Parts: sequence; C-alpha cells; structure tokens
Amino acid sequence: MFKFPPFLMLPEIEPWSFEQHVGEAVIIPAGCPYQIRNLKSCVSVVLDFLSPENVAECIQLIDELRQLPENHKAKVDSLEVKKMALHSISRAVKEIRDLTRAKASMDLND
Repeated sequence: MFKFPPFLMLPEIEPWSFEQHVGEAVIIPAGCPYQIRNLKSCVSVVLDFLSPENVAECIQLIDELRQLPENHKAKVDSLEVKKMALHSISRAVKEIRDLTRAKASMDLND
C-alpha cells in the first residue's frame, strides 16, 4: 500500500499514477518525490543525470540534505552535484576553446 505523507493532501499537490510497460522510461524531475509499486517481479535500472536547467535546484536540494542529522537515511549525496557541474563547465570551456582554435586556424588558412 502506498504511503501518503501529509503534504500530499495539500490542494496544490497533484499525485500522478500510471503504469510503466516493458521498454518505457520514466523521467522524474529534480526535487519530485516518488514511490514505486511493482506489479510483478522486475529489475529496476536507475540512471541519475543532471540537466543544465536543474543544476541550481539540485545544488539547493543537496545543501538541504546536508543539514539533516548524521544518522538520517536521506543524508547521502549520491549525485555529487557540485562535482558534476564543475566537470560540465570545464568540458564546455574546453569545447569552446577547441572550436575557437579551429575557427582561427581556418581563418588563417583562407
């Protein structure tokens, strides 16, 4: 049976329910609580990802989680959001430099 925390009873909260079938993927936005009920035995494959649009939200969530007591089960930074953001920025800067160099090289050859 699903657990319904008190906040789910608030009028601005709209819970969704749907069936996921073989070959389908479900994307859950950052910060959205969810729970799953398997109708049959299954294997769950989860891929955590970070989209550029959600970096600020994820960092805020992680900072809130860090304020929890040490023994709280939710106090885990499994995404390492800040490291992922830093790596992505570093990669973007490298790509921009490479593209700029390639364009400059082409301009010199013309």
